[in-house]
Amino acid sequence: MTSQLAETQFALKGHGFSRAASPLCPRPALAAEGMQATETGNPMTGKMDELRVGDQVFRYDRDLTRQAYVSIRTGGAEECGCSYCGNFAAQRSLAYPAGFLSLLDQLGIDANKEGEVYELGLVEGLRLYGGWLFFAGELIEAGERLSPDAGTEFEFHITDPKRLPKADVSFGDRVLAVDFTTRIPWILEEEP
Repeated sequence: MTSQLAETQFALKGHGFSRAASPLCPRPALAAEGMQATETGNPMTGKMDELRVGDQVFRYDRDLTRQAYVSIRTGGAEECGCSYCGNFAAQRSLAYPAGFLSLLDQLGIDANKEGEVYELGLVEGLRLYGGWLFFAGELIEAGERLSPDAGTEFEFHITDPKRLPKADVSFGDRVLAVDFTTRIPWILEEEP
């Protein structure tokens, strides 16, 4: 297996929010405790690159991830259809900072097709959202939540998705998820 070490510098941001099912959006029930994701499907292509982001190190297969996203019809926010997920989908392009979008592209992830989005309520006048996006890879060194743009309300980390619902499509034998939280305004005419 060949690997390249690419250094990506992102500012570390403190811990904060724990993921919990929201009574406001029907989809978070899928992420209830006890559900296990199992990695099955196509074997890894064997071409994995290694990446360090902050204090996390992981390997990823961009080509296999891109192949998987081609077969995903839509993102989790559109699939749900509730007003909370609709609010996220309506401003998804603004919810992700530029540095994070660049990372998703490097990993082969389609930023419009998250595996899940959930809403956790109002925090300092903004709606707190969380979610994750799957990709083919393996975690080498776990780390802290990261913020790609200092001063933003956006945090993410790479995680093993064993506690998340299984991805709808195969990302191969080894799967990771980019887990994020962000705060965005309510922009829909329909009140929450």
